[in-house]
Amino acid sequence: MMHLFVGCSVMHIMLVQVVGVCSNDALGLVTSLGADALDYTDPATKDVLRTDGRFDLVINAAGADDLDYLDALRPWMGSSFVTLSPPLLRNIDSDGMILGLLKSVKEVVCRNTSSLSEGRAYKWAFYMPNPWALNQITKMLSTYKVRYLTDSI
Repeated sequence: MMHLFVGCSVMHIMLVQVVGVCSNDALGLVTSLGADALDYTDPATKDVLRTDGRFDLVINAAGADDLDYLDALRPWMGSSFVTLSPPLLRNIDSDGMILGLLKSVKEVVCRNTSSLSEGRAYKWAFYMPNPWALNQITKMLSTYKVRYLTDSI
């Protein structure tokens, strides 16, 4: 949950609108973090986001392989769907190193072939500490430009 909050705070500093898709019981919390909150259990949510189609970036932090949100991206504007849970390690675990890599390459190529034809990109993200970015977040936290939230330990 802290990732969402720091992300929302940083995005608000940059004057970016943030929409969080969450369960009904988290709507209040997500709204309090500064995001517009939508309930993913509501069948109309995906339709609302797809119809709106104005997003430059969709970050899939849930790990679900839900490509329906690709349609929420603005076409031909450099928009991207980024998943924080790419299938690479799952494929290697289930199919072995060589077959898992081949299967993963095939998936990303196929998804990008179809999405790039509409001016949207499908990307994988992997975590890597960035000292400069962490220092910037530390400065923002220490000057109370952003604040952190601990949901549970």
